[in-house]
Amino acid sequence: QSEIKSDSQSNNFENLILIQALEMFYYWVTFAPLTRGTAACGYAAFYAILLSNGYMLSNVLPKDKQLDWEAILQQNCDDFINKVITWFHLKKCDINIDSYNDAIDSINTYKNMIQILSLVKPLN
Repeated sequence: QSEIKSDSQSNNFENLILIQALEMFYYWVTFAPLTRGTAACGYAAFYAILLSNGYMLSNVLPKDKQLDWEAILQQNCDDFINKVITWFHLKKCDINIDSYNDAIDSINTYKNMIQILSLVKPLN
């Protein structure tokens, strides 16, 4: 991490969160490409790290860029982060997570658990 350079990020905490999210993404897609959908799980982890720290992206990836291929084609994690970190701009998350119910309140039976896992809409 000490070799990571980022002139585009002024806030050290935001920069640290972004670097950690990119590291997780890099290691996920480079060490775990066992099945189709691996990159999708990496993207989910990337966004989860940002959201869990109260941030979200304020922009989209540049046209014709795929973050997973950028990770796969780099020699190491630092090279990957240095190449892509300027693509991302964070903003404070405008989603108030406290306004949502806890999962345990909504998923309280085995039927509800299976419905959630199967992406089936409840009948009631």
